[in-house]
Amino acid sequence: MLGGLAPAALSVSGHVPGIAVPYPAHIFLANQNLYTVEQNDAEELVARAARNIEQLLGKRSAALEKLATAAESLQLEHRWKDDFEVTRTG
Repeated sequence: MLGGLAPAALSVSGHVPGIAVPYPAHIFLANQNLYTVEQNDAEELVARAARNIEQLLGKRSAALEKLATAAESLQLEHRWKDDFEVTRTG
């Protein structure tokens, strides 16, 4: 598949055969040994993203429930004053 990417990179970059390779395409061609290009499975990527989002939302819900429970407990434990004074100044 990589053989098809080099010509594609050159054509997208506006390369004309016989003329010096433009800078971005030159970087691409000079560093081909540093990476591999593989085809991906779009369905698998979407499924993985959906699982990650579900896990994130599950953790968020659990954290919010824990926070709400702690807030309710603190409110129940708090000694509320039923009477308070209102003073007027001026």
